[in-house]
Amino acid sequence: MPVIPKPPAKPSPKPAPRGAADIGAGPITGLRVSLMPVEGGGQQSERRYAYILAAIIAVETIVFGGSWAYLNSVVSARRETRDRNADKVRVISQMIESSKTLLAQNDDFVRRVDVLNGRLDAHYDWIAFFDFIESHTRPNVTYISFAGDSVSAAVTMDASGRSLRDIAEQIVLLKTSPLVTDVRVTSASTRIGADGTINGVGFTLLVKLKPEAWKPLAAK
Repeated sequence: MPVIPKPPAKPSPKPAPRGAADIGAGPITGLRVSLMPVEGGGQQSERRYAYILAAIIAVETIVFGGSWAYLNSVVSARRETRDRNADKVRVISQMIESSKTLLAQNDDFVRRVDVLNGRLDAHYDWIAFFDFIESHTRPNVTYISFAGDSVSAAVTMDASGRSLRDIAEQIVLLKTSPLVTDVRVTSASTRIGADGTINGVGFTLLVKLKPEAWKPLAAK
């Protein structure tokens, strides 16, 4: 008769984990939890955190560096502006001081001109005086020297003539002028020749005139 093979033996069931089948059968008497990260996953997390931290530090560095550079440029620009303004103020101050000096010099110059104009207005023109004397002198009279004072308007003149008549005529001619206030002979002398005749006379005249005698003839 044929041999009937035996069916293979059934594997014995694996024992259930401790406590896994007993959850509904009875109270839980223990619990075990592992806090260790899965192998390999922890290193990736640490690298990711390191990258993020490096990126944050880099961004902060860039922001801080840019802000510092901007603030530094602003401060430098303001310092340059302040220095330029200080230079302008210094130049303007120097210009003001120079203007004050020029104004003082101008005031002094104007004062001097005013004084000079006043003196010129009161100035006595001696050339006009000589023109006056020349036009009021007799032909035979010659002046040798003179000393004058325009303040007192008095002139002393040493002169010579051929005779005493020349002296008299000279005095009369000067007195006829409205510019003469007084004429006097302070001294006189004669030169006598070997034959006893008068060869000439010398005399000194004191003439007092009005101030207009020193003005130009065109203004008289």
